[in-house]
Amino acid sequence: SGREAAGPSISGNGGGCDYVILCRKCRSVLAVSSQVLPHEPPSGGGQRMPRKWRGSNPAAGAHGGCSSVYVEPLKWMEEVERGANEGKLSCYKCKTRVGHFSWSGIQCSCSQWVTPAFQIHKSKVDIVREAPCSAQE
Repeated sequence: SGREAAGPSISGNGGGCDYVILCRKCRSVLAVSSQVLPHEPPSGGGQRMPRKWRGSNPAAGAHGGCSSVYVEPLKWMEEVERGANEGKLSCYKCKTRVGHFSWSGIQCSCSQWVTPAFQIHKSKVDIVREAPCSAQE
């Protein structure tokens, strides 16, 4: 019981709910913006960026060129909770695969390494912008 409790808590994050990340299939909340870990694309014009990424993903602000977002480990990540070193991330409600995790790190499409990495693919989720959190009840 309590499947709703498996998702992230939207209230109690101290504000900063600029957006939420929803499963594209079932619309369950997977993360909120305060749980997203920022990373900076490496400077230097992308000389180490693979050729296939250079033209299609220019380094844009706010991870605009990144194909994924990286979040902190969350309770709904079942394989992480079981102690696996790496594996797939699936929606806690509909079990659709939404990403991948690796405690050793994953290289983002902007060529930056993120370690540890809990990667959610933007193509598998909807990022919905919201007004600042007012759920302080």
